[in-house]
Amino acid sequence: MHQRMPFDWITRHVSGVVRQGLPFEQMMAASLIDLRYGDNRDVVGPAQYLLLCLNTALGISDAAHGLTRARIDPAYTALGLRVALGCATLEDAILSVGRLYRTASSAVQIELKTTSDLAILNIHADSARDADAVLLEDIYLSWMFMHCMYFLGTAMPVVDVTTRDTFHFNLGQRHFALGAPVRHGAVTGMRFARALLGRRGTGRAGANPHWECFRLWLDFVEPEDLSLNGRGGLRDGAGHG
Repeated sequence: MHQRMPFDWITRHVSGVVRQGLPFEQMMAASLIDLRYGDNRDVVGPAQYLLLCLNTALGISDAAHGLTRARIDPAYTALGLRVALGCATLEDAILSVGRLYRTASSAVQIELKTTSDLAILNIHADSARDADAVLLEDIYLSWMFMHCMYFLGTAMPVVDVTTRDTFHFNLGQRHFALGAPVRHGAVTGMRFARALLGRRGTGRAGANPHWECFRLWLDFVEPEDLSLNGRGGLRDGAGHG
């Protein structure tokens, strides 16, 4: 898909940790992001963005990246992947991960609904600032898509994505993480064929679920970018997530 994230999306992402005292430049350097212009001429690739997500979560011990009223322990990201793999079907996996996050924190809620032929997975974030909430909802929607990919062992076809974010850089285009058309809506979510809920998973869980899940997603969005153009940042650093 060869999607890139613009500079203003990145600044929004780190705004929560910056408010908690982490220097913006430190986050950029740790994520191997070189900023030449300081505006949307600077773009960030998927592997760099994953590093940024890891660094902002670990930097303040909050997998909600400082964007919500309540925190989420970063340990729940890897735990959620293992919980998903222990389920029989994709529906069970999504519902189990949703229950896990409800137990962990009030920051993010994961909701699964169905129609006669579609499944709808929605994300709700509880933030003091709605601009933070809509951003975190998109982050967790992408993360749930990665859960589904990891469970199935392959990309899950998504019909479309809705976002509450009027400033989402993919509006009217394809989502950088999910590959599906993005439109504005009342909730942040994705729709996919209901039949997929009955799919059984691969049942495999390796020593580093984070990296296995990230690698599968990177193969989906940009297979040639796994090594950050030869610098190997995520490949070497993923084990620290």
